[in-house]
Amino acid sequence: MNPGKMVSNYKRKTNQGNWSEANLNMAIFECTNGTKISTAASLYNIPFTTLYRRIKSDRTDKQLGRFRPIFSITHEKELVDYLKDMDAVFYGLTRYDFKNLYSYAKLNNIQYPNSWDKNKSAGNDWLVCFLKRNPSIALRTPEPTSVARARGFNRPQVERFFNLLGEQYQKYNIDATRVYNMDETGISTTTNKPPKILLVCGKKQVGIISSAERGKTTTVICCCNAAGSFILPFFIFSRERMQERLLDNAPPGSKGYCSSSGWTNGDIFLIWLKFFVEVVRPTPDKKIILVLDNHESHKYYPALKYATDNHIIFVSFAPHTTHKIQPLDVSVFGPIKRFYEQEINIFQKNYSGRIINQYDDTPHNAVSGFKRTGIWPFNPIIFGDEEFAPASVTDRPLENSDVTPTSEVNEIEVNEVPSPAVSNLNSDLVHTLDTHQLDTMVATMSSTPQQPIKNVTKVSPTDIRPIPKIDVMKMSTRKRKTQRAEILTTTPVKNIQFEKMKNAERKIQNTVAKRPTRKSVRKSLNFESTQKKALEDTTQYFCPICSEKYVCGPGGKPLENRIQCYICEMWYHENCTSYLGKGHFVCDFC
Repeated sequence: MNPGKMVSNYKRKTNQGNWSEANLNMAIFECTNGTKISTAASLYNIPFTTLYRRIKSDRTDKQLGRFRPIFSITHEKELVDYLKDMDAVFYGLTRYDFKNLYSYAKLNNIQYPNSWDKNKSAGNDWLVCFLKRNPSIALRTPEPTSVARARGFNRPQVERFFNLLGEQYQKYNIDATRVYNMDETGISTTTNKPPKILLVCGKKQVGIISSAERGKTTTVICCCNAAGSFILPFFIFSRERMQERLLDNAPPGSKGYCSSSGWTNGDIFLIWLKFFVEVVRPTPDKKIILVLDNHESHKYYPALKYATDNHIIFVSFAPHTTHKIQPLDVSVFGPIKRFYEQEINIFQKNYSGRIINQYDDTPHNAVSGFKRTGIWPFNPIIFGDEEFAPASVTDRPLENSDVTPTSEVNEIEVNEVPSPAVSNLNSDLVHTLDTHQLDTMVATMSSTPQQPIKNVTKVSPTDIRPIPKIDVMKMSTRKRKTQRAEILTTTPVKNIQFEKMKNAERKIQNTVAKRPTRKSVRKSLNFESTQKKALEDTTQYFCPICSEKYVCGPGGKPLENRIQCYICEMWYHENCTSYLGKGHFVCDFC
C-alpha cells in the first residue's frame, strides 16, 4: 500500500485498536521488566497479538487501518518547530511554500507518493491531514510589518523604556491614577474596512455603497490613565475655521481645533496640553506621568516648557515599538475604529445617497491596555524572547547597546546539530511537545534504553530553506540621528529642542529677508479694479447668507462691498461675514 494514499476524513468502522499509545508503552515497559505478555495485555486492555507484534517490531505508534503517515512523529515535530521559527521572525511560510519542502522527505530517504515528484510539491490531502494532526498550526492572514518596525522592537530599547519609567515611579511615588497615555488617530468620512455582509454564493464582485471615493480625515487625540479614566476627546478638523456645530453630539466638554492638513503639530499639541492640565490639575506633590510616542510635535519646546512648569513628566516610547507597548494602540483604538465603521454603515443605510461630512462625525479597555503592555502594574519582563525574535534577522548591531539579543537565531549546518529525536528531553523540546506526545516519548525512552535511535534526521528544513538574514546597511543610505526612549521634560532634551526651534526661526527669517518686497493686496470684490470685467459680465450673484442679489450702480460701480471666499470662490456681502481684513477670507461653509 502506498504510504501517501490518505483520506482527509477517516472514519473508524470497528472498535479495533481502541487503546492508547500511553497504555501500550506501559505494557511494553512491564514486559521488559519480566511480566508475561498475556498478563500485561490483560492489565492494560491491549490485545495479546497486538502487544506481541509491537514488542517484536519495536513500534509504539498507533496505526489506523491500512493507511500510514508519511512522516513519523519526530519528523512532523521538526516541521512544526521550523514553521514556528519562521513565524517568530515574521517570515512565515504560505501553504505553497510549505508543500514545496517535499524534498525534506527525499533527502531523508522517506518513502512518499510519486505524485510529489511529478508536481514538485506535496499533496493537498497530506497538508490537510498534517494540520489536523498538529492543531497548534493554523492558516491565517498576516499583517504587513516593515523591517524598521520588526527590528525596532528589540530588548535593549524596551528595557531602556521600562528602566526610565520605573525610575520615575519610584522617585515620585506614582499610582495608577497619575499615569496617562496619549496618542492621535485618524478617522475618515468614508469607510475603510466595511463589515461583512450576507449575499448570494458564487458572486465574484461584492460591493457596498460608500460616502465618497476619498473622504476628509479628522484627527482625534485620546488620553486615558491606568485606572481606566478617559480625558474628553480633542478633535482636529481639516479646515480653516472652527465651527461650534462640528462638535454636535460629541461628549459634553470636548474640544476642537482646525488645521489645514487635519493632522496635529506643535502648536496644536500645546493647545491640547493646556486642555489636559485643566482637567487633571497636577500639583508639585502629585506629578503626572504622560507616556507618548516620539513624534516631533510632542517635542515642541514651548510644550515641553509648559509641561515642566505644570508638573507633567513626558516619557517617550522608543521608535517602532508603540504597536506592542502603547496601551491605546493595543486595546483602545481597535474597538473604536471597528464601532466607527459600523456607525458609518448604519448612517449610509438610514440616509441613502447622503454624503458624510465632518458635521456627521461623532469606549472600557484602558485598564487592560496598560496591563498588557506592562506599564501598570509595572512589569518590565512582560515581553518574552519570542517577541524580540524578529529583530534577530538583521546582521546590523543594535544602536546604543552592547547587549546581544537572546532570541538570535543561528543557521544550522548540515550534520552539526542533531535532530530533536536524538537529543535528550531538554527544555526547548518539552515546551514544543504536547502532553500526549511527551508521555509517549518518556515511556518509550525509559522502556527501551538499549535500543538504537530511529528516525534520525539527516537534513533539516532549515538546511533546505534557511531562516533569512537582512543586511540593513544596504537598505538605506539616509543618515538620521537614532532616537530612543527618553524623559522629554529633562533639561538636556529641552535644550536640544530649544536650539532646533531657534535654528528654524533663523532659517525662516533669512528666507523672508531674501524675498522681494511686495505690497499686500486685499482680495475683495470692489469692482473698481475690475470695472471693465464687471460691465461685460452679465452673471447675477446672490449672497449665500442673506440671499440678496448683487446690483451694480451707474457705470458698473458696486453699491455694496462684496468679498470672495478663498476656497469655494463664492461671493458674499462683506457686512454679512465676520471677515476682519487680515489674510485670506474663508467662508463659514468651508
